[in-house]
Amino acid sequence: MLNKFFNTEVAKEESQPNDEDQKITASITYYYDPTDKDIKIDIAVKDYSPETIDDLCSILDVLSNDKAYIETVNMIKNSFAKQKNSEALTRFLIHIGKQANKTFLNKLEDVVMNQPCIRPSDIL
Repeated sequence: MLNKFFNTEVAKEESQPNDEDQKITASITYYYDPTDKDIKIDIAVKDYSPETIDDLCSILDVLSNDKAYIETVNMIKNSFAKQKNSEALTRFLIHIGKQANKTFLNKLEDVVMNQPCIRPSDIL
């Protein structure tokens, strides 16, 4: 699943890097590879200094947050809407709805499975 791990150079395009590229100390990129139908992760760090590793950890902290998922979904939704691509927007939102439903049902199942069949108060 990991394509490149701890690449010490931020990916260089054929054009000259701009000032914004020079400021990037760490990045995590997710992409889909249709050849093996797998999600790939590209992790790049400028160097191994404590500051850069802290920056990488900050990215991981954001990724572990549900708010980041919601913000990403909203950005994608808004982009499809702005481009007036209703077919892609509909397909995307249906998938998100199914995922939300699965997540809710899994959490509900965990709650139900962790409760006793007969509560002590039912015996009294």
